Amino acid sequence: MLSLQAKLLALLALVISSPLASAHSWVEEYQVISDNGSYTGPRGYSRGFVSRADPTYDGFSMMWMLPSLEARNSDGAVRSRINSSDLLCHPSQRTSNYTADFPKLKVSPGDYVAAKYLENGHVSLPWNITGKPPGSGTIFIFGTSQPSDTEKISDVMEWNTAGTGGNGKGFLLTAQNFDDGRCHQINCGSISEQRQILTPNHVAGQPTSTVESWCETDIKIPTNLTAGTLTTYWVWQWPTEPNADCNTPAGKDEYYTTCADFEIVDKAEKNKIASTPTQSVAAVEGNPQSVAVSDYKSRTAYTSTPSVVMQENDKIVGKVASVNSAFVSACSAQAPVISQYSLGMWPEVFVPNSCSVVSTFGPAAASAAANVFDSAAASYTSGSKSAWSAAFAAAKIPLPTRSPWSQAPNTGAAQPTATPDSATPTPLTTTAADSSSAPQFVTTEYVTTITTVVSMDSQPSASSAPAASPLSSASAPAASPSSPAPAPAPPSDSAPTYSAPSGAAGAIPTISTVGNANATIYRKRNHARNFVRS
Repeated sequence: MLSLQAKLLALLALVISSPLASAHSWVEEYQVISDNGSYTGPRGYSRGFVSRADPTYDGFSMMWMLPSLEARNSDGAVRSRINSSDLLCHPSQRTSNYTADFPKLKVSPGDYVAAKYLENGHVSLPWNITGKPPGSGTIFIFGTSQPSDTEKISDVMEWNTAGTGGNGKGFLLTAQNFDDGRCHQINCGSISEQRQILTPNHVAGQPTSTVESWCETDIKIPTNLTAGTLTTYWVWQWPTEPNADCNTPAGKDEYYTTCADFEIVDKAEKNKIASTPTQSVAAVEGNPQSVAVSDYKSRTAYTSTPSVVMQENDKIVGKVASVNSAFVSACSAQAPVISQYSLGMWPEVFVPNSCSVVSTFGPAAASAAANVFDSAAASYTSGSKSAWSAAFAAAKIPLPTRSPWSQAPNTGAAQPTATPDSATPTPLTTTAADSSSAPQFVTTEYVTTITTVVSMDSQPSASSAPAASPLSSASAPAASPSSPAPAPAPPSDSAPTYSAPSGAAGAIPTISTVGNANATIYRKRNHARNFVRS
């Protein structure tokens, strides 16, 4: 049998070799917000923009993830943290290259601008990947009048609102949650369903329609700027915390960036531009939303100040929790049970395989839909809990337990909390969650998160990994021993649905026998899984 470390490395190798290009997010377009909250004037785009309608488009045309999967430590392992050599911008966005179809956005000092992007399930299906931060992570937008085609993310993340941070060449424009409180992918999960009903995105002239609602980050153009160019860097920080995901017990960085230039013009010129029809080329991108989120002038973030953990010369630089050996041991003990009995998702996670198209809207419709969903979820959860209980009883291992976390429908944020079982042979030691680092919510009827675990028998090759896959992780690197350990979530909150081995006891039910099979997996838009089939 392979050691746990070998199993984790094997998992990593297979995950990073998968085609994961379409799972993550970047800025699709920029648009000025008028005083009444509606979008106005022609759209603007990032440098080197490639439309989804372009025959050359693929998931890597616009996506830029850091650290890249090509980044390696000296031992050949994938580097899990950024370092001082990582370039901030996508290769096609390192210079100011624009076309007539996809031009720069024209703005004036004092304007508000919406940077629009797809949530891709990071908001509406947050349980698909564990250990992620509240609000689906933080978007930082930085500005500079001194752009460099070799801009480093480590330099930019030191910039502050005063323009005095780091190398002093730029400034922080805003920090906002990735989840804007309105955006949603169309899927059968409760978060999406509630947002489709309460904050719908209608096709013009079709008041009963509902289509995907894009997210946005809203920025105010500084009033002291003069005519010229403002270069902006949209940086999504979406790390995995340590001791939360059995596949990456040391945690890891994930950053996604978009680099764009705005042309600064005076108000009179921009007003003339705004009165002309918006270019039609963007219509194929499919976003009929015409107004910004209601709080576009006052957006905030749970993490308002950029902070980074670096990995220089194979050493961690910065504060990060050490790997919790009890967490790793629990992963090792519980994974075989989950795999053998095909337990699938943690019982509280329920997404129907099919659902009705939303065509009625408002609070009353949302309440009625929630009642129907809750009834179906209760039935599914009851059967799923029975399967879990029977499997762990047969294995003579105490059933893993934890306190559920709430899913506030208007924020998409959540904080897992652990409930250790002292009878477990390898118990999880927990500490109180830091209330200053995450929002606190009362318990609601919404869906809860999952953690994935896996056991593998061999190590596949990672040689086919694409050049810029959106998922990056590594085996557990040494972390700062002086850093306090966070509250680890039990590792068995969920797993994929595996095929039970031929020797599995037939009397133990599996999730597939419960009925109403869970659709979390296939309805997520080609999202990178935290697990693979053994």
